[in-house]
This record gives sequence, C-alpha cells and structure tokens, in this order.
Amino acid sequence: MSESAIEARSVQRVYGSTRALIDANLVVAPGEIHALLGENGAGKSTLVRILAGLEQPDGGSVTVFGTPMSRASVADRTGRGMSVIHQDLGLVEALSVADNIALGARYPTRFGLVTSERVRRQAREALALLEIELDVDRPVAELPPAEQAIVAIARALRVGARLIVLDEPTARLHADEVRVLFARLDRLREAGVACLLITHRIDDVLRVCDRVTVMRDGRSVGMRNAQELDRDELVSLIVGRDTAKAHSGTRARPVPGAAVLELREVGAFGYGPVSLSVGEGEIVGLTGLADAGHHQIAQTISGALPATHGRIEVDGAPCALASERDAICHGVRYVPADRLVDGLAPNMTAAENLFLAGPQRGLWVRHRMERRATRDALEQFGVRPPEPDRELTTFSGGNQQKILLARSFLQTPRVLVLHEPTAAVDIGARYDIYDLLRRRCADDRCGALVVTSDLEEATSLCDRVIVMRAGHVVAELTGDSLALESVTQLAYGGTI
Repeated sequence: MSESAIEARSVQRVYGSTRALIDANLVVAPGEIHALLGENGAGKSTLVRILAGLEQPDGGSVTVFGTPMSRASVADRTGRGMSVIHQDLGLVEALSVADNIALGARYPTRFGLVTSERVRRQAREALALLEIELDVDRPVAELPPAEQAIVAIARALRVGARLIVLDEPTARLHADEVRVLFARLDRLREAGVACLLITHRIDDVLRVCDRVTVMRDGRSVGMRNAQELDRDELVSLIVGRDTAKAHSGTRARPVPGAAVLELREVGAFGYGPVSLSVGEGEIVGLTGLADAGHHQIAQTISGALPATHGRIEVDGAPCALASERDAICHGVRYVPADRLVDGLAPNMTAAENLFLAGPQRGLWVRHRMERRATRDALEQFGVRPPEPDRELTTFSGGNQQKILLARSFLQTPRVLVLHEPTAAVDIGARYDIYDLLRRRCADDRCGALVVTSDLEEATSLCDRVIVMRAGHVVAELTGDSLALESVTQLAYGGTI
C-alpha cells in the first residue's frame, strides 16, 4: 500500500479524570472511502477534533501523507492536503455558490482587484472536479442539503484537498439526496482522493465504503473490509453485543386493537388523496423518498398543515386538525424531526423539558412532583445519566430523543406521530428507542405512526409499512412481505 493519507497510532486524550481516548488507531489509504463508526461517547468526535488540529493528543501520533501532525495547526493540515467538513458545513447561506468556494480558496484577483468572472470560473472548475453543474450565482440558502454538502466538498478540492473528513454528511439528507452525495464521493475515490466518513447510517457504510474502523469506549476495536461484513456483524461490533436475534425481521408482531387513527381520502399540498389506519398498540411506518409526500402527512396529523379535503378520525370520531392545539386536544402527540429546534429547549434541564406544558401548581409542590416524576421517567426510558437538573445540551443525541419520547408518553397520547425518530442517533441508542416504542405502545395501547425516509428503520421497527411515491400510497406491506428489499424497490418506482 502507498503512503497513508492519514495514520493515527495509539492516540490518547484525557480530560481531568475522564479518558476520552485510550488507544485510538486509524489508517486511511489514498483513494478509499473509510468509515469511522461507534456509539455516542465511543471517542469518534474527540479523535476527529485531534485529526483536524482542534485539539492536541496526550499520547500517540498522527501523520498526514507521511508528515507528523500531532502538534501541527489546522493550517498545517490544510497545507498537507487535509480538509475537514463538519456537520454544519461552514457555508455562508446568504452568499452565492461562487462566493462560498472563493472564501475557502481566497478570492482571485487581477491587479489587486477581485473580478467576478474569475470567481465564477474558479467555482465552475471546482464543481467540474465532481462532475456536477450548479448555478454558481445561486445563493447557497436556496440549494437542497445534498447540493450544499457538494459545495462544501468543492471548496475543499479548490484548496487542494487530497483527504476529506466528512462528519455526519448525511444527517440532514433524505434517501435520494444521499444517493446524489455518494455519487460524488465515488468520483473522488476514482480521482484518488481519500474520504473519512463519520456516520451512524450502517446501510450507507456497507453500500459505499471500502473499509470500516469501529471505536468503543475510547478504543479502536476493529478495522475491517466493508465487503466482508453484513449488517448484523457490523452492528454487533459497534455495540459490543449480538443484536441480530433481538431485532430480526421474524420478531413477534402484536395484534392491533381498534383503530385509533384513520385517514379517509385525505389530501393537502404535496399529497393525496391518502387513506390509512393505525390500531391500538400498533406501530405503522409511512415511508418513501424525499418528495413522496409522507412528511406532509406528518404535518397534517400534527395540525401544522390542514387538510384540504378528506376526513380524519381519532377513536372513530371525526376531528378537524386545523392547528397543533387541535391535534393535542384530540390526543395526538407529535415528535418532530428536529428535536433541538422544534421539540426541546436546549438550554433548559431534563426536568424542565419534561414538564414544559406541565400543570401549573404551587411552586414548591410542583418542584417536588416534577423531580420525582422526572427521575422515574428518566429511569424508565433508559436516559443516561438519569439526572433531572442536568442541562439538555450535555446529553447525547440518543438520550435527548429519549427525553422527548418520555415527555410525549407522559401526556398519555392516543396517537403518537414520530417524524424521523432516530435522526442523528447512534446505532445502540436507536435499538433502545425501538424497544421503548414497542413496549410503551403495547402497554399504553397507543397507536404510533412512524414517518421516516430511513427505509431500513421502517422495516426494523414497524408492524406494517405503507410506502408512498409522488404523493400517493403505492403499497402496504406486512408479515412475510415486509422486507427491506421490497420497500426499497417500491420507493424507487419498482414493483414486487
């Protein structure tokens, strides 16, 4: 093998009494897509900060294309051909594509003056390296998330990147947008550019990556060829236990009770007419590609997007869900896709988030009640650590999502609408959430509608799956017919 693009050996990092990295090892070759996986708290983020030059290791070594980098700056790494693209992408949305690329590579000048045409030409040249055409005068804010990620990659290529570190690049993307992005990564691989991909999406890794490094508890526990792994083996390597039997497609599925939610020929902007039902204790998946219309249905049931025609019933009674308050009054609880923007208050504690809409009682009585109820809820939903007064931002993404679910179940819903319920949640927490939903829906006789673009999630979690395409239902799968291959084929326009 030729000189490694990046090589980390026995890297250590200590924060006070906490050993975040104990023995981290990573080798990425030129021209490969290499995945770095692990649960939240495994040490991935700490290792990436060290690789990027944002932190210095307490032990071990890091080299970039053969040059030692353990004490080098971010600029030194850029000079050696390394670029890190973080989850927020670092783009200025009000500026054009051309301006964003120029900000990274410095504006081209002539006689000391910036020329707009040279800025545009520079941007087109960078995009050409990815074999993609974009309107370079278009503001970045108007681009879909996948194309924004491509602009960030083009900016890195413009400054000569031969190694690109992508931190959760698909967290905001739908399935068809992920395909667009990965097609560009394939082009980089062909050009000899190395990509280090940090992600929670197991199926993406198996589909596009060459090799995989897994971290657990601050250590690298294995580096494997992706083509030698199946999904169950990779998940077991990440979480440190066998999950295949507990989460196989042959698990017992509950017999649903009477319908708690029914849509009869319902339509609104972006979909319709659609008919579906959810029974007591049942988890029903609603899935498709980004433009299938399932996201709009979640908004309609939550009251954010009133239906223009059709009929919605909760427990057999017709209801007009013209607002989110209407939905709540009819026993519908909505768990939004973006928990920190639409669901939780990041700067408040776990207890405050659980009781944002709690009873208004005397301050002393309410405080005692909330602390006791919060501690019980955090324990029941497996939140770690179960500390009521801990600020929300100090919890991992999976634990934040468990707090949001705990609040929803404390409100005793008849219908729970879960919109992308495990977005940016690590694989171990994802399976914990699946188990929680199954148990609580069965115990509380609550019906759940899971609206997701993660096709694997739909088949792993749900008792029935409704597949949509272009605003209409194309199939409903259950029992032996409920398989990932079938759902994928239907979502992309095929038949089974």
